[in-house]
Amino acid sequence: MNRKIKSLLAALCAGAFLISCEEQGLRSGDEVSDSAADSVKTAVVNVSGKLFSIPSPVQTAKLIQDAGVPYNREILSDVSKMSEHRTKSAQAMNLGVYGTDMAYASLYEDGQSALKYFKGVDRLSSAVGVRGAINPDLVKRLGGNVGNPDSLLMLSGKFYREADNYLKENDRIDIAAYVLLGGWVEATYLTAAAAAVGTEVSRNRLAEQKMTVKTLREAVEQTADQAFLDGEIMTRIYALEELYGRVKTQYTFNEAKVDPEMKRTVINSTSVYEMDDELMDEIYGILKDLRKTIAAS
Repeated sequence: MNRKIKSLLAALCAGAFLISCEEQGLRSGDEVSDSAADSVKTAVVNVSGKLFSIPSPVQTAKLIQDAGVPYNREILSDVSKMSEHRTKSAQAMNLGVYGTDMAYASLYEDGQSALKYFKGVDRLSSAVGVRGAINPDLVKRLGGNVGNPDSLLMLSGKFYREADNYLKENDRIDIAAYVLLGGWVEATYLTAAAAAVGTEVSRNRLAEQKMTVKTLREAVEQTADQAFLDGEIMTRIYALEELYGRVKTQYTFNEAKVDPEMKRTVINSTSVYEMDDELMDEIYGILKDLRKTIAAS
């Protein structure tokens, strides 16, 4: 496999699934300290010299919660359909979906639902062949802490890092890309649902995914088989990217400031994304269709 693609996917997967209390995305004035270095590195993807921040599932759920959006169990995926996912691509995508829903339910302290999604994550991890590569004690601890948001932040990150490392080391980057795709679609759908009820911070986060959808599309295109590329999911990804092309972007570059004594870097560049209500509704609609397709795959 092309080394550049392998490195890109490794960064994407780590960025999507590393869960950290200090992972908040890079915005103007944000500081990157040594203690948070690993979190920031894996949350940022470098593609052709450009940096893109990819939020993790827990980060997304935390943003929605902090915006004051009420918990809505009804918008989560139907874990009872798990046995219907028979192809590796479907199992891997829904592994990403269930991981995102587990984070959302757990942060809102819905332990019963979080436990259901954890069981889904556990079973699909086995189905795609990564369960045996993960420390059994870690799985046990994760299952025992699904109702504890603070513990979930740390344990989920470790779980997905171990899975990601195994996939990379065994040259199964296609599976890693499918997991990433499913997790991102679900997290972005939850963000769109929050934006639809009028929260500005969720609206901004939804608009910020303009560059991420392009990066994901490129990654999947260069790892998936032709049948997947010709299928309905990719058709909807292309449609989503086309819609995001209408999101207005204003980028202001300012050189980063490094403080050697404090061992920190302050990021000063900013990007502002804008979309009107009509475009937001169209993006939300495509995301609804996309996650239905993934759930039915």
